[in-house]
Amino acid sequence: MKNRIDFFSGLAIIAFSILLFSMTGNLPAQSSLFPKALSVLFGVLGLMLVFNGRKINNSEEKNPSFGNKEMWIGLGLIITYIVLMNVTGFFTATALFIIAFMLVNKVRSVIKIGVTVVALNIFIYFIFVAQLNVPLPQGLLF
Repeated sequence: MKNRIDFFSGLAIIAFSILLFSMTGNLPAQSSLFPKALSVLFGVLGLMLVFNGRKINNSEEKNPSFGNKEMWIGLGLIITYIVLMNVTGFFTATALFIIAFMLVNKVRSVIKIGVTVVALNIFIYFIFVAQLNVPLPQGLLF
């Protein structure tokens, strides 16, 4: 089953990379360099998944299941993060997402979670807000 998921995930990633590459057409040449390089990288990685997924083992196909519990929990966390970002603001939603994600992945050290949340938010603030002047979503909280 894993090979089948790899195959279709690879196709989805290739489609996404083509879409991303086509969206860079209206950008100035210098600004489009990074998104184009990123989309090519996605495409190459998608091709690797497709080729890996072509090796289908019949014993894996006898007990099909779609994903696992951790995948669905992760997807739920990401959707919740996107919704919360518009309500609570970027930094608060990011902090809550990182805490929840680390707890789901069995990280129980309060120090590790705290350092990760603070360091990530400071890093994002200085790179995107202070240096690049990128406006991040503002919510009811910070």
